[in-house]
Amino acid sequence: MSDTPGWSAPDGSQPEPPAQPYGASPPPGYGPPPAYGAAPPPAYGAAPPPAYGSPPPPPYGAAPGYGTPPPSFGAYGSPPPSWTPKPGVIPLRPLGVGELLDGALTAVRSNWRVMIGAAAVVSIGSGLLDFGLSQLTRNVRNQNVLTTLNGSSDYYSASASYDVAQLGVSLLVIVIRTLAIFLLIGFATSVVSRAVLGQSTSIGQAWQQVRPHLLKLVGLTLLVGLVVSIATVFCVLPGIYATIVFSLAAPALVLERASVTTSMRRSFRLVRGAWWRTFGIALLGYLIIALIGIAIQVPILLAGAGSTGLFSGGLTADSIDSLAIFSALGEMITGTITFPFVAALISLTYIDRRMRSEGLDIELMRAAGYGQSPS
Repeated sequence: MSDTPGWSAPDGSQPEPPAQPYGASPPPGYGPPPAYGAAPPPAYGAAPPPAYGSPPPPPYGAAPGYGTPPPSFGAYGSPPPSWTPKPGVIPLRPLGVGELLDGALTAVRSNWRVMIGAAAVVSIGSGLLDFGLSQLTRNVRNQNVLTTLNGSSDYYSASASYDVAQLGVSLLVIVIRTLAIFLLIGFATSVVSRAVLGQSTSIGQAWQQVRPHLLKLVGLTLLVGLVVSIATVFCVLPGIYATIVFSLAAPALVLERASVTTSMRRSFRLVRGAWWRTFGIALLGYLIIALIGIAIQVPILLAGAGSTGLFSGGLTADSIDSLAIFSALGEMITGTITFPFVAALISLTYIDRRMRSEGLDIELMRAAGYGQSPS
């Protein structure tokens, strides 16, 4: 049984320990490997240094080797089993691209109440805020732009003010949606970390693990967004590079209980040397959800266009408002369905990178109770 939060034993007998205070060292299995490049500790069961005097003899009738603990699975120098356990949504070994996609889908399907519920709250909340801000700026435009005389100085001044306001609203919406996705990734990370070991997660358990990190997730969103925005100003390619480099920061923040800057450095180290692979996985995942989004939103928009008179030529200002409602509804439904898949895929990518570079699969096998291969 492992005492690491999120990787508890499948029987769930061990209660989750309280969150460590900010800055405390994470428990084994979550934090980065100790002292990069340092020599490993001596093998479990190695002979202790000679002490003064001779050791006491074994009890009468004891078998040879009495008192020497057997080597445990996962100790330094102990080989992993030749078979690959799969207690949960993925096999406990470095994953292929297809296994990552299948694992993300399985994690969402097996925990759909928690994942879809959290995504619905995030998607509907951000969608309503987006719609409200857009309606507000459009009403201002109708009052200040359309009511002035076209071609006059007041008209151009009002039009320029509207354009600035619309740009500000668009940037604010991007920030809100990015924050919503980061919060959902943090929430999904708690669910996926248990699903890897075959454990289900309730909303209360996920919230208990994510709640101490909410402010840090907000700070991470703003800092990553700032770095990506600055990189994008110079060129689009640096912005894409920065997006992928810091894509694993949210799972690192939640599972390793790291600070904002530490989680960004951890993401950079995990992605380093595998940027193209991480980019390909992310691109494939977003292409999948783009197709799902088209399949959901197009029928809704067509229904909205038909009900507002767009096809009959009777489009009015009220019809435009109705069409905007249909568009917002389609976006909220799409987000509710696709956001959990994206969040689960990012969480599994983080776990896969740690299995490949840090041997996390060994720790997960031990946490799942696979102490030795079956006879």
